Amino acid sequence: MNELDDWLQATVAVPLRESGYRGGPRRFDRREDDICKVVQFQGSVGNVSGGACRFVVNLGVWSARLAKAAGTDRQACPPAMDSHICIRLGELGPDHAETWWDIGAGANRDDVHRALLEALTHEGLPFLDGAGTAEGFRSFWLRSGGEVGVRYVSLLDGLK
Repeated sequence: MNELDDWLQATVAVPLRESGYRGGPRRFDRREDDICKVVQFQGSVGNVSGGACRFVVNLGVWSARLAKAAGTDRQACPPAMDSHICIRLGELGPDHAETWWDIGAGANRDDVHRALLEALTHEGLPFLDGAGTAEGFRSFWLRSGGEVGVRYVSLLDGLK
C-alpha cells in the first residue's frame, strides 16, 4: 500500500463498511439486488511519496438488469467510471464543482478527514441511495439528457 491507501484505510474504510460497503482501500461497493453502488478514490498522477498526495472521489451506480438489456453480460460491479451513472462527489456539493482532496505535505489531514466524511455522509451516500433505484436512475438520466440518457430511460421503460 502507499500513503493514500494507508490514509483511506485509516479514515474512510470503517465508516463505509458500517454503511454496508465492502472492499478498499480505494474502491468500495455495495450490491443490492441487481444494483451496485461504488465509491472510488482516484489518486492524482502527480502524487509523490512524502510530497503531493491528492485524490478525487468518483461515485457510480450500475445495474445488472440495465447492462443485460443493453447487451452486456457483465455481472461484477464495475469501477465507478464504467458505471451507468458516474459523478464526482464535489459535483454534489454546494459549489457543484470537482473537488480534489489534498492530504500531502502541509495539509491538515484532520480537517480533510472531517470534510470528506461530511461530504460522503450528507451528499455522496444519499445520492447513491437515491440513484440506486429504478426511479432514481430514470430521474438522473431525464435530468442529464443526451443520447445516452434517452437510451437508458428507454431500456429502463422496457424492463417494467
